[in-house]
Amino acid sequence: MKKRIAYLGDLEEVAQAIKSCDGVERVFWIAGNQDNEALEADRRVGNVRELEQALKELGPFDLGVIANFGIILSKECLSIPKEGFINAHMGLLPQYPGRLPIRSALEKGESVVGVTLHRVTEKVDEGPIIQTKLLAAGQSRDAHEIFDRMTRLIPDMIIEFLLSFC
Repeated sequence: MKKRIAYLGDLEEVAQAIKSCDGVERVFWIAGNQDNEALEADRRVGNVRELEQALKELGPFDLGVIANFGIILSKECLSIPKEGFINAHMGLLPQYPGRLPIRSALEKGESVVGVTLHRVTEKVDEGPIIQTKLLAAGQSRDAHEIFDRMTRLIPDMIIEFLLSFC
């Protein structure tokens, strides 16, 4: 049976990757970036209350996928999808949790950074790790440039997960 997925995030490449997966019936895209009108999201939210409302209105869905989404989910949000949420965190967990993992890694002089795909739990960035992809920071100390390189890893990571999930 095909799955219904909610994607929470501001990366169009991720939304397209999820839509391309054969086992996915429907993707409902909720963006958190109110300023970027170019995103072709189904809905935009600015806070956790708006997010709770949007997820409830969606009706039953199987899985939530989060990537580049600035709103921390409430316990109520976490309980909505049948199979919970997964998150693509822009840093290596458990070493670099939180909002600025790339900057933290660069400040510590790390030469390797990465993206961690993990299950979402009530404790932020502490859920079971599904997969990690490493990326050489190289000589770059520019967090924005490294962020851009890291975002290119996320669609494939999510597709790999969905192939086993669907």
